[in-house]
Amino acid sequence: MDGPNIGHNRGPDLENAFAVLNGRTDELISAADDWLRKCPVIGDRDSAEACETFRPHDPPHRGPGDLLRRPLRHWSSDMTDIQIQSDEHWHELRARNIGGSEVAALFGLSSYLTRFELWHRKAGNLPEVDLSDDERVFWGAVLEPAIAMGVGKKKGWNLRKVHRYMEHPAIEGMGASLDYHIVSPDESRGPGALEIKTADWLIFRDWEEGEPPMKYELQLQHQLAVTGWSWGAIAVLVGGNDLHIFERSRHDRTIARIESAVRDFWHSIKAGQEPKPDFATDTATIMALHQTVDEGRIVDLSEDNYARDLIVQYVEAAADEQDAKQRKDAAKGALIKEKLGDAAKALCGPYTISAKAVAESKPKVITADMVGQAIGGRRGYRNFRITEKKAKKEAA
Repeated sequence: MDGPNIGHNRGPDLENAFAVLNGRTDELISAADDWLRKCPVIGDRDSAEACETFRPHDPPHRGPGDLLRRPLRHWSSDMTDIQIQSDEHWHELRARNIGGSEVAALFGLSSYLTRFELWHRKAGNLPEVDLSDDERVFWGAVLEPAIAMGVGKKKGWNLRKVHRYMEHPAIEGMGASLDYHIVSPDESRGPGALEIKTADWLIFRDWEEGEPPMKYELQLQHQLAVTGWSWGAIAVLVGGNDLHIFERSRHDRTIARIESAVRDFWHSIKAGQEPKPDFATDTATIMALHQTVDEGRIVDLSEDNYARDLIVQYVEAAADEQDAKQRKDAAKGALIKEKLGDAAKALCGPYTISAKAVAESKPKVITADMVGQAIGGRRGYRNFRITEKKAKKEAA
């Protein structure tokens, strides 16, 4: 009997074939196109603030507070352009649409969202993820205006902050919220969409040939599909001070696959046909879907060989996990005791050991009207990590 589905449903050549939608060979685009045609089809929170114009040629002393406010122009005449009325309205729009930050999940290419989880969230079986306390989301929103201003100055673009939600004129349930609307000095190009990202250097160094991951490429093409525009750009600030700007043209074959994927996704929602879960990545979602327990119900699996196999697999994996932790702790202790001592760092061939001290954090005492208990706090410890130096890629 087949075991649980614990593999990722993604084409092995997709990321290489699709890594850049423009500027790479037609053969690569064709390969990606072929894969997407056969791909099983069953999201970062987009921001929508006030409509602002970043004018790169303004005097350098002008800051964000001086930016002119102008109405957005050049929208596709067929696109549904919706003024966002409130946070509640914003969430309603996102709930009824597949947005640009979610489209990668339809192809198994999202780093934080699976097809199975997306399906159940859009079906209303799970609430939308609350990112209000996410530090990356917070700092991304804080840095976004400054990054946009830098992009405008470097490229000579006027950038207008978008305070609207757009819905596809022909595909129900397909929407987008742009970060910025690009007004290029080259009027022949027409308007463009700008998507702004931040990335740690350790993440950026793993990008294939220094190009954005597929989830970003698909997000931009999704936005071009909704707006009807012919081009856009992805701006990524790496490590807080290294700006990379990737300009992309509209790729109609990619857009056709995205539109088909969105259409099929909503059809599966209406038909009640959930995608098959990947148990390696969807277990948390499955647990969230099965929170209700009948305390008096007992299931007899004595004659179920598949269930027995899964139980044995779980027990053996738990034992392996405990054994691995013990071996890991033993190696860590031996390295500290016998090799590093009080050293903060050690080098050993391709490996680097970091064992810096993390200062103690005192607990915070809440007020008397809050019972006067001490909360939080943390004892000092050594942050022990071992990293392996990646081999440099040979030039083609």
